[in-house]
Amino acid sequence: MFARVTRFQAAPDQLDALITMYREELAPAVGQQAGNLGAALLVDRTSGAGHSITYWDGAATMEASEQAVVPLRERVAQAGAQLGEIDRLEIVIQERTQPTRANTFVRVNDFRGTPANVDESIAFARDRVLPVLKAQKGFRANVVAVNRATGRLLASSIWDTAAEREASEPVIAELRREAGRMANNANVSVELYESAFVEIKQAAQV
Repeated sequence: MFARVTRFQAAPDQLDALITMYREELAPAVGQQAGNLGAALLVDRTSGAGHSITYWDGAATMEASEQAVVPLRERVAQAGAQLGEIDRLEIVIQERTQPTRANTFVRVNDFRGTPANVDESIAFARDRVLPVLKAQKGFRANVVAVNRATGRLLASSIWDTAAEREASEPVIAELRREAGRMANNANVSVELYESAFVEIKQAAQV
């Protein structure tokens, strides 16, 4: 499975309208594209920042959809959101203990490493981090995606409540630091979101 991640920035009071538009217009339109496996929308209701994520059955179908989604991005911009960075990644870990649903809470760890360290970082995430995450109260899922060309790794954990997500932070913080050192002292940022929409047609095969 592959994912295209598009960052956006909107005014906080615009988010509800954007969420409705995403659910009723944009996600169904993307879902009509060959190879699409679903979509998700992450939002920060305080800042108005967010991620739009579309899922694909292969790198080729993701690439083939590029022109088809341009009008959808224009629709978002017309609605008042400012589009930012777009990245294309391979999903290498997707571990779920509960079905996907909206109104969950997400922590995204963004590691800017180097291509040479990607496989080692994936192994660390699978063998060291995932067992710790699964032991925490409120854990629902762990999704790790990588850009092998740039060395970037996005590691997301999904939680039942914001409080349970925050309660897990002290346990995860040292593992995050160790992962950053392993990824050639990667610059790591941590972002907190609400999952406002999610629909995944097929689980990743890991």
